[in-house]
Amino acid sequence: MGVCLFDHRAQGWHESARLLTVPDASALFRLPAPKPGVRTSPVGGPRKRRSFRAASTVLPLALALGPMALAACKQPESTKLDEQPPAHVRAADVRLVEPRPQSRHLVLVEPARRARLAPRLGGQLVELLVTEQQEVMEGDLLAKLAAQDSKGSLIAAKASISRINESIRDTKSELKTARELAAKGVESARAVERLETSQATLQAQLREAKGQLIRARDAVGAGTIEAPFAGTITAIETEVGEYLAPSSSAIVLAQLDPLAVEVPLTERELAQHDAGGLSFSVTIRGKVHDARLEWVAHEAKAGTSTFPARLLIDNPEGTLRAGESAEVSVFGPASGKQTAVPMTAVRWAADQAYVLRVQRNEGADSGDSGAPNATLERVDITVLDDSDELVVIKGDIAAGDPVVAAGPTRLIGGAAVVVVEDPEPTLAAR
Repeated sequence: MGVCLFDHRAQGWHESARLLTVPDASALFRLPAPKPGVRTSPVGGPRKRRSFRAASTVLPLALALGPMALAACKQPESTKLDEQPPAHVRAADVRLVEPRPQSRHLVLVEPARRARLAPRLGGQLVELLVTEQQEVMEGDLLAKLAAQDSKGSLIAAKASISRINESIRDTKSELKTARELAAKGVESARAVERLETSQATLQAQLREAKGQLIRARDAVGAGTIEAPFAGTITAIETEVGEYLAPSSSAIVLAQLDPLAVEVPLTERELAQHDAGGLSFSVTIRGKVHDARLEWVAHEAKAGTSTFPARLLIDNPEGTLRAGESAEVSVFGPASGKQTAVPMTAVRWAADQAYVLRVQRNEGADSGDSGAPNATLERVDITVLDDSDELVVIKGDIAAGDPVVAAGPTRLIGGAAVVVVEDPEPTLAAR
């Protein structure tokens, strides 16, 4: 008969039986022949009587378990240790989007105009008429410098003009009289010519004096600093009593309505702009603001192949400030709708991109049981561009087709998988 010895393994509860064949089951418990007059135990040695009785009960038990062990040995060997559990994946549907080639730039907001005001002539600052962050209008007086020398020149120029005008009037009167006398033969022609020359000289002196007057008035005006345009005083870099040189900056004036940003355009974007298909979006503090294009540079920035573009942003309420960061999106022309998938759905085999389309099994459950409920199909694609968080693709795939968006990286076409649904958001996530 056969006796089966069991080897229970921890993983999978795999039962493997080793069949031991012996001529007789009693061979397992063969006893030596007893010596005359000596009572022996079942294992051949002098033992107590109860040992023999215990051993005598083992033989019937082994005979009873023999058929059961033999039946167990006839069962096929399990292969659960060699089986791999199916992969669990999450799927996402292919979507239709309208991709617009774009680039994003993080830039700083700047004033549309900024001027560092300085006096045209040097002098000591005697009066400061504005404070920082004060709004001023065009032509407002901002500061005064000591200009005594300029005022003296102005007075002297005016006096010189008055004196020359008197001399011209006297010369004209004498010239008139000399011409009348010359006509009667009383005065010589030489005297008339001398008076005419004197009158021409006085006219030249008058023109020179008027020029001096203009310079004197300009010098007096140079003793003040005025606002060249409406804006806000963003900085005052001097104090009353300091001497200001002609090249030293005293006051900074900035125009904060509108504000401006500059973004670099690539050669491709420049070509789209020339074709009239470029638009911009400016986001400041998480809010999108309308922006209008002021100009695009005709020359690339030094050391780069980009062309700066300047955008203006209206700021009538003054809520935006210069120096804030802004995100500028550059949009190209809109195109037709194209298929797109999440970035995690695109897989690569060497230089070939592909996605794994999910083909659900008919009648399969939602995956809670752990049994495969779908089969994967590889679909080769071409990656065109990205639109927000989606990748625009081209291939033998249609909108609404489910594709693997999350799962093991070694998945292949034809693999049986378990497609699980996204978990419900928790209260903390809400």
